Amino acid sequence: MSNKNKIDLHTTRVGINAINNIFIKWNCTLEDKLAILGLSESEYDFISDEKNTLNISDKINQRISYILNIYECLYVLFSNPDNRHGFLKLSNRSKLFNGVTPMDYMIKHGTISALSDVFHYLDDMLQH
Repeated sequence: MSNKNKIDLHTTRVGINAINNIFIKWNCTLEDKLAILGLSESEYDFISDEKNTLNISDKINQRISYILNIYECLYVLFSNPDNRHGFLKLSNRSKLFNGVTPMDYMIKHGTISALSDVFHYLDDMLQH
């Protein structure tokens, strides 16, 4: 195995561990996690088990990337931990969310596009 593959597997494991910690901070249920990641429960259990060697699809890596970026945006936008971790579960009247929470928007749609929408919404907030 080349060094590149070892680095990629390590980076993926770090990403999985990071998003699992983020899910705890966001108070996500198992069903929330599965919808956001687009995985079945057995797939989620497999990737969360540190004993398993991971070969994650590009789609899952995209989702992980969006989750990390959403978390980073929230961290920059808010100094209060309650806002950082609770913002996604607050009702939002913007045109994008139309009264639902950003978390419900991501869960309901369960797509990479929904994660992208939330990230870009937050990123736009940072720009203004």
